[in-house]
Amino acid sequence: MSVVLVLLALAGPPRHELRSPDGRTSVVVTTGSGLRIAASRAGTPLLAPSDIGLTVGGRPLGGGRVLAVKREAGNRTIPTVFWARRAAVRDQYAQLTVTFDDGLGLIVRAYDDAVAYRLTTDLPGMIRIDREVARFAFPGAPTLWAPLADCGKPAKKGLDCFHSSFEEPY
Repeated sequence: MSVVLVLLALAGPPRHELRSPDGRTSVVVTTGSGLRIAASRAGTPLLAPSDIGLTVGGRPLGGGRVLAVKREAGNRTIPTVFWARRAAVRDQYAQLTVTFDDGLGLIVRAYDDAVAYRLTTDLPGMIRIDREVARFAFPGAPTLWAPLADCGKPAKKGLDCFHSSFEEPY
């Protein structure tokens, strides 16, 4: 009995790996005492293991037991309104869906040039999300380039200071 427990402890938390269609982008989801996500490209770490999850009704989700793991792939073409630059965008990805017994669901997509995730719930009725956990840990000493809000300047009529031109139609 104690040998089995030692072997389980050495195995570490359950992990699920997902690779992009070209095989170079890798996403690793670890579960167990919490939910973490990590990503790399061609063996170079992009995102160190990072905590993600939701708190609903004062209860943290994402630390439950895994009920199901489903793998899918997508490959379609999406017409775009930016036709002067490109008439269509290729939407090709590998997808991993993890369902937990605490009501949380995680959908992760690995593209050849990107990684995306979505948290879902199957909790009954209307819910209020108290908090989303997204503690991203980047390896090395990364530089951040971000458009920061300047709430000291007057905003456009009817808009708050966090509105940016990225949200405008082109």
